[in-house]
Amino acid sequence: MSDFKTLSVSMAPAMNFSLSESDVNSEPGVKNSKSFVCNACGKSFTRNYKLKEHVKNIHENLKPFKCEKCEKSYFRADLLRNHIKVVHENFRPFKCEVCEKSFAENHKLKDHVKTVHENVRPFKCQECEKSFPSEYSLKMHMKYVHEEQRPFKCEECGKSYLQSGSLKVHVRSIHQNLKPFKCKICNKDFSLSCALKIHVRSIHQNLKLYKCEICEKSFAQSGHLKTHVNYVHQNLRPFKCDVCGRSFAQIHKLKDHVKCVHENVKDFKCEVCEKSFSRMANLKSHINTFHGDSRPFQCVMCKMHFSRKETLEYHVMWIHESKRSSYFLLPSPHTLIPAFPHVFHHC
Repeated sequence: MSDFKTLSVSMAPAMNFSLSESDVNSEPGVKNSKSFVCNACGKSFTRNYKLKEHVKNIHENLKPFKCEKCEKSYFRADLLRNHIKVVHENFRPFKCEVCEKSFAENHKLKDHVKTVHENVRPFKCQECEKSFPSEYSLKMHMKYVHEEQRPFKCEECGKSYLQSGSLKVHVRSIHQNLKPFKCKICNKDFSLSCALKIHVRSIHQNLKLYKCEICEKSFAQSGHLKTHVNYVHQNLRPFKCDVCGRSFAQIHKLKDHVKCVHENVKDFKCEVCEKSFSRMANLKSHINTFHGDSRPFQCVMCKMHFSRKETLEYHVMWIHESKRSSYFLLPSPHTLIPAFPHVFHHC
């Protein structure tokens, strides 16, 4: 790896992250009874140098230390070294005794146990009743979901984000199609290492450690279990469409609905049959299902192959378990969707 060099980059004039007089006069590393608040996102710090690091890292986006394996960049050399150790060398010595998920740092393991297994989420949103493990998580939720503060906008498609890192991931994975993390089993590529790990656990290892206590359905991620409980059993749909009154459990589902149904915006076109879609994920699913040759999911009963796990599950229920009262066929072959339209979103 080449030697690191310190870069001097000036702040963009349009972005004002000025510090208060007490911030400037405080010595780095010295505790102050006053908290240091970031003017851009409202996050507070007990030390001045922590605030300055936050501004430099998140808002000024000064990250001169770049990883040679995945091009992720950092504003400090030690953070880059830690990234290489954790992501590319898979160093995670702290293992959860409940679900065996491992972490690089002990405090992340403790946070995991507290939020996932003990379900400690004391900070509740007054707008939608969603709860969070920390005040910072609640603030980010308020800014992103309810106040829609997303200063980092994609120049390609106009999608905006609260943090610059999220925008970078979006550009790399969607527009540049950079996916450096490959599954060794099925060769599927991913833009994030965590997405690859979730894929391996849920698809190839079939590890679904989070079980619903009501219907016993299992999930690979705790967030998916919580969404399932809120949506299916508690019928929580706090995000309502102003046009037709339809409600949704998640804000991005409402936005997809408005864009697809009421605005009829379908930016992603299939080059084979020219069918258009409102989301890149739907286009990719369409290509894999109807135009691609990759069908890795095989029915153990009739040996029929499918491109998606969901389609295989519908096939088993429809053909082999004869649950036909709850499903109907789409015009395209081997495509089944639930008879309840709110369960399946396709546009």
